[in-house]
Amino acid sequence: MMSLEEFKNYFPATIICTLNGILFCGTHGDPATCKDVVEIITYIYETNPTININLHTNGGIRTTEVWSKLGELSKKFLLNIIFSFDGLKDTNHLYRRNVVWDKAMENALAFINSGGYASWSFLKFKHNAHQIEE
Repeated sequence: MMSLEEFKNYFPATIICTLNGILFCGTHGDPATCKDVVEIITYIYETNPTININLHTNGGIRTTEVWSKLGELSKKFLLNIIFSFDGLKDTNHLYRRNVVWDKAMENALAFINSGGYASWSFLKFKHNAHQIEE
């Protein structure tokens, strides 16, 4: 969790403008939990409009309003959201603990319907392998 001001202190414009890409991928959490995620990504694109940003998420957090704002950014810039759905409604929660499928799908659709570029990451397990084709 980092505020916009903290992010700017760690990554001033002089650094952001030299980067080709940024990967937001949580090891112990989801980058979308950051309360200032939209503002941070906006700051990055205001500083470096050609940067490529990839953000990995389970999609189960925040509001559709936040995801729609990210979709608008994705429509204008090189922002790709990688939704990590490991199965379908009846199996995704087995690995993505506490993620409510309907909420995750609602958020993903809000992002996509706002013009966002999305990818799907699927970890194959015994309990979900039968769902890959579906």
